[in-house]
Amino acid sequence: KKSVKNIVRLMKEGKYNPSTILINVLVDGKSWIEYEDGNLTIGEGSTINLIDGMHRVQAILEVMEDEPDFEGYMNVDIKHYPIEKAQQLLAITNTVNRFDKTLVKHYMAESYGEQIAKDLMNISELKNRISIKTALDKKLKLLTNYAILSDAIEDIFNPQNAKDRFDHFEVLKKFYSYFVATYQKELLDDKDEVLKTSWFPHHNLHVGFIVVAKKLYDKYGKDFPVDEIVRIINNIDFNKDTSDLTEIMGGQGKVNSNRVKKEIRKYFESKVDELLK
Repeated sequence: KKSVKNIVRLMKEGKYNPSTILINVLVDGKSWIEYEDGNLTIGEGSTINLIDGMHRVQAILEVMEDEPDFEGYMNVDIKHYPIEKAQQLLAITNTVNRFDKTLVKHYMAESYGEQIAKDLMNISELKNRISIKTALDKKLKLLTNYAILSDAIEDIFNPQNAKDRFDHFEVLKKFYSYFVATYQKELLDDKDEVLKTSWFPHHNLHVGFIVVAKKLYDKYGKDFPVDEIVRIINNIDFNKDTSDLTEIMGGQGKVNSNRVKKEIRKYFESKVDELLK
């Protein structure tokens, strides 16, 4: 339903580019087709299978119900295969590598939080250090991925308009510039070694770091003292043997990733509120 809703929105906004819907008219002794002079006739009683494109078809129906005069285009690829070949086509279609979700999010950059994250990726401290794919390449010095960063900004800062976008960008630019420069060794240079004993360089912890930035902004405004970043971070226990974070982070892979990030946010909000009293 979520996918259909998103496609409907994009179609109505004129942002959905035509793609190919894949259909098979089954060769089963009952179905029949005729093709002559550019005209395709599919006989009554034929079995037609939608191999790829159900969400798009449902979206088209919703758009046409809402706006009967709506005009749009979609490519259609029609096959005439027996069951075995149709099954092979279905298998091949569903094993083709799809675009990485984080990469799609980065290319679309629709929400204010996503736009802020994209802008942040251009500051020197974050340039080439935020992965635009979900997985972080261990050979590269990466802090986190774009989805984690943009979702955290959207949820925690909750920008509502263009003014918020620019204000929150300035806050986060200042925060990350000082933060990364201060903890360059732990976050980047010796990241793999530090990760053996500490949660501090873990990519999901940036949800918590965004909380720190927001709490400082709430208390001091855009001119928050950068020394407070260090004081707060240095007073949070990241050690895997002693930190309360271990209970949260230890379930990764078994617990839903979004739930883990919500728990990280709650943990940091509680800790930072104590430290800013």
